[in-house]
Amino acid sequence: YTTLSALGILTLLLGLGTPLALQAALLYLIAHAAYKGSLFMMAGNVDHEAGSRNLKELAGLKKAMPISALSALLAAASMAGLPLLLGFVAKEFFYGATLDTIFGSPWLSALALISSALMALASGLVTLKVFFGKKITSPQTPHQGPLSLWLGALLLALASLAFGLFPEKTLGPLLALSLKNFGSNLSWQTVHLWHGLTTELILSLITFGLAGLLYWQWKRFRQITGAFKSLSFLKAVKIYDHFIEGLVWIAKQITSLLQNTYLRYYLLSMLAFVLILAFTPWWNSLKELSLKLEPAPSLLDYLLVGLILVATLGTIRARTRLVALLSLGVSGVGVSLIYLTHGAPDLAMTQLLVETLTVLLFVFVLYQLPPFSHFSMGLARLRDGLLSILVGAFITTLLLLSQGDFLNQELKNFFGAYSLSQAQGRNIVNVILVDFRALDTLGEITVLSLAALGVFALLKLKLGKESKP
Repeated sequence: YTTLSALGILTLLLGLGTPLALQAALLYLIAHAAYKGSLFMMAGNVDHEAGSRNLKELAGLKKAMPISALSALLAAASMAGLPLLLGFVAKEFFYGATLDTIFGSPWLSALALISSALMALASGLVTLKVFFGKKITSPQTPHQGPLSLWLGALLLALASLAFGLFPEKTLGPLLALSLKNFGSNLSWQTVHLWHGLTTELILSLITFGLAGLLYWQWKRFRQITGAFKSLSFLKAVKIYDHFIEGLVWIAKQITSLLQNTYLRYYLLSMLAFVLILAFTPWWNSLKELSLKLEPAPSLLDYLLVGLILVATLGTIRARTRLVALLSLGVSGVGVSLIYLTHGAPDLAMTQLLVETLTVLLFVFVLYQLPPFSHFSMGLARLRDGLLSILVGAFITTLLLLSQGDFLNQELKNFFGAYSLSQAQGRNIVNVILVDFRALDTLGEITVLSLAALGVFALLKLKLGKESKP
């Protein structure tokens, strides 16, 4: 549960998203890894040498296991956020992040204080009585284990101490570099053990006082919390289980709606989702749009675009599949000719090969298909037409924006500068596919090959009589 609490704190800090919150998340992550790793190994050590991990069966192990006691004390102190340890520094930044936020709510800092106090209480419960109780109790005679059992826990505990005493010297350069991964404009705030009398320090003192009070009144506190057992339906585990059940039910409903075996609806869903996702940036980019084409299109360009439009309209208005296929082929040839006239013969050849193979594949299955009919009604055609216009406008906008300075030019300039000098290729598109992004291309080829293999297996599959519907 303390690990879940730490993960919740990290999620909160990342969600706040301020530079200070991100820095606090990095510090808290290191602090949590150090003290929790040490405590986990210490628990295994105690289980091995004392015969139990049950807190009710263990007490006063300090004399029999002094090194384990030292490791547990340092790790628990870091978990509680006591001074001189990294947990204290991380907790100070945690409080600072809750104060330095656009939400500006004192409730956020109050919740942070309560969670830190409970974390400190938990650290005391798992170490103080176990190692520093007055009477030694354990299922078997405890003793200090071999080096292999206690060395790892001790090193992590000492790391918490070293990082806490000298946080900037030990962690500053590494975490400052890590912070840059969140954004190049983020600056690292120098980390010190002592930042003076600040609001964060006052919150830390209140945390220690609250944790000490809860530890002193632990039995009474347990009685108070035990009164809530009647509200078992509000337990996090049950709420989580009900949430997962509801999530599965919703998933079934969505799946039955979307996975309806109709290819046109699959295509409709994908295109609509892309439009919804990109609508806001697309709409905002319209003010940057320039309809001035450079260089200006030639007469041949207009003729080829006209050919593609006529072929596309022919595909839409076709009454037979053969005419639709011929129109699609003409449209593809028009695209190939545009590539050719603009100095990309390899793209033209690729486009032409794809169009030829596509038409041939359709021809092979042409006579195996049911009769060519029009099933779409008026509303369906209106929906499809509207979606087609929106998708076309979206793609056109992207193409127009690509020739301006609206998009990030760093990658464009990089590929243009290094394609010939580093990759020995003049065609930038080809160089990107087979050199700069060669692994991506290999992955795409692998996926397509596996898909083709799966389709081939399905075509060759022969069902037995007992398997047929």
